[in-house]
Amino acid sequence: MPDTRPQSARARGACIEHAACLWLSQQGLRLVASNQATKGGELDLIMRHGDTLVFVEVRHRSSNRFGTPAETVTPTKQRRLIKAARIFHRYQRRSASMWLVK
Repeated sequence: MPDTRPQSARARGACIEHAACLWLSQQGLRLVASNQATKGGELDLIMRHGDTLVFVEVRHRSSNRFGTPAETVTPTKQRRLIKAARIFHRYQRRSASMWLVK
């Protein structure tokens, strides 16, 4: 049976982000934007759950041998994500309709 997994790390990451987005959509969240680069860093998925804007960092590990995906989100990474989310939110408030993916 041929291996149908994407070969590059970037392609695998895109597939995993897509799967995460589909799963979250099935849970009732709506996609607002994905892979948004800001001065603070990149935001993988930005979703809306009711009135709440949800920033999703997608992490994947092929095994937990060197730690779980959650353990890879270091305090430094958390600060970058918070900064990126604040920048995104500031611009999103200025033109809310521009960010909505239909």
